[in-house]
Amino acid sequence: MKTITQKFKKIISIGVIGLLVHGIAFGQEPVVTTQNLPYIVNFGTSHFSSYPAGLAVSRGINNSFKTTTGDVTTFPAADFTETRSISTTTLTAPLSNSVGGTNISGGSSPHSYLEGDDAKLLITLSTRLWATFFSVRTSNLENINVKYSLQLTERPTNNATSGLDLTAFLQYRVSTTTGWMTVNGSEWNTSTLSVGGITNFNLTLPGSVSDLSRVDFRITNIQANGVTASDLLSYAIDNISVTGTPLATPSTVTAVALRVKSVTPSSTSVLTEGKAFDVAVETIDANGNVFAVESTTGISISVIGGTGNLTGTTTGVIAASATGITLKGLVYSKAEVITLAAVATSGMPLSSVTSVITITSDPLGGLTILYSQDFETFSRPSTPDPYPVSLTGVKQYNLDGGIPNASGSPQYGTVVGFVLVRTSRGPWSGNGGDAVATPTFFATGNSTSGDSTFVASATTWFTDVNLVTNRWLVLPPVTLTGNNVKMTWQSMSRGSFGFRDSYSVYASFESPGVSINTDDFELVPGGEFPNVASRRVTNNSIEFPASLSGAVLSLAFKVNTPAGGGDRIFIDNIVISSSPTANSVIAPNIASAYIYPNPAEGSLYVANVEAGSVQISDITGVPVLAASVVGKSAVDISSLAPGVYVVKVQSAGGVSTAKFIKK
Repeated sequence: MKTITQKFKKIISIGVIGLLVHGIAFGQEPVVTTQNLPYIVNFGTSHFSSYPAGLAVSRGINNSFKTTTGDVTTFPAADFTETRSISTTTLTAPLSNSVGGTNISGGSSPHSYLEGDDAKLLITLSTRLWATFFSVRTSNLENINVKYSLQLTERPTNNATSGLDLTAFLQYRVSTTTGWMTVNGSEWNTSTLSVGGITNFNLTLPGSVSDLSRVDFRITNIQANGVTASDLLSYAIDNISVTGTPLATPSTVTAVALRVKSVTPSSTSVLTEGKAFDVAVETIDANGNVFAVESTTGISISVIGGTGNLTGTTTGVIAASATGITLKGLVYSKAEVITLAAVATSGMPLSSVTSVITITSDPLGGLTILYSQDFETFSRPSTPDPYPVSLTGVKQYNLDGGIPNASGSPQYGTVVGFVLVRTSRGPWSGNGGDAVATPTFFATGNSTSGDSTFVASATTWFTDVNLVTNRWLVLPPVTLTGNNVKMTWQSMSRGSFGFRDSYSVYASFESPGVSINTDDFELVPGGEFPNVASRRVTNNSIEFPASLSGAVLSLAFKVNTPAGGGDRIFIDNIVISSSPTANSVIAPNIASAYIYPNPAEGSLYVANVEAGSVQISDITGVPVLAASVVGKSAVDISSLAPGVYVVKVQSAGGVSTAKFIKK
């Protein structure tokens, strides 16, 4: 198998065909016979009258010289006349430094030039373009090395054009359609050279060529603008050699490398038991480089040494000429360190490169999930775009009426408060002063892709720079049952550092309808989150007091970014959970049948209750009053400030809660 790409082979093949039909493709460019490697040209020790095999010189049409480096890639065939024979006039060093050169019989042909016992090919410039052509083929996979020497042989002391100098280049091409490419390091400028000085070049072409490919070369030049026929300057070419360094024939693809994309937590090699993750399988060569398979190849993912079960999409097919495949939705059942292996089941005989990963315990394992929302299962278009789209299952309210700034996120809407947005799961490493060394990620447990996730988002940058954001995302009512009730979620300010967003968490015993009465909501203790880190995912949590056990609450995120704005806020992966309640029974929520009146002003009556206790808390869960009750009892609430309160009645019959209003 060759490491050269099929595309490059195709280009080389085109080059061979194009060169064979030179009469059509090249116009007046010289016809040279392609030579095998190594190709060595040394003009010997005496004068010569013909070119060595595989080499020819072409002269340009009148006034066809080029003056800028950008021209060297665009010398078309039309710029040349025909192959020029070696002049019958031989030249011997040193040449005269007079205008026209007493030894130069015009610039119409190359010359045999002898310096001592060293013969060279001499090119005389005036107002024409010159190029020395040669061509080689390779017999194996090779890096091509080109050596040659250039010598400044004449610079007239009384040029008609001041500062007459030239810059020569070595160029090559593998196809008539790709044009000529200048070899890096081949630029040769005579402005700082002395007459007689020799420069030796040792250059390597980028990449490699293969299998009898034809590669054309030419040494050509640009010169100063304004040159006239009396401005003569000459240089000599000698010691041309083109060699190929064979590359070791690579072995077939012998390994499969695994790259595991995690779901949660943030590390790409740490996963969570019972949570879906993706495995990307790459095909590589013996040196570890990504390499395409030659034929369709089936693969299977398995676990080595684990005691759990791997389920989901564990098999797949890598298409011919592809470099891998991603298997989505794998799940491992147990928290432990395991080794994943990709095994070829058909097609190419690939060996396995294993990958060790860690499966962590589910942080929600053993908990009772009262509510969860990761926005992955919302109704949305079947195609990935366009986004955003409207949210369902939650309620959103826009109370600021702001018009999003066109430079921010205008597509996030002006009517609704929040919308559904697709974004990258990470890595998010923070922006500016919010940057962190360890990247952060959005959890994507139910995502159909390991690379992206859906979030609830609200814009916070408006055309009115004095506008304070006031947008609400209200969750469905949730009954807080069990012990250690808490809510966790992830958030991120999507704007740049210095344009952070702010939000708060509120709670209410009322579930808003088409409109929202914000007076029904009270700030949850610890629920203020100002200056959310920019472009960095933050994990957040709030614990609810035991006094709210059994209460039915509507929890809400209120975005309140100050005037001047951020950009947009992302909220995702909301989970309300609790620990199971031990040795207790939660009675039906019937406390409203035991208390009256509602609203109450001086006293709140609790009736038909066996001996027990009453605890009254404010809306945030902070206890404000307690009393013992039996039968029918009056609880003095005159000291309480007007507002919404929770009464919790506990007796041998169970625990129940209700809301009442203090006038």
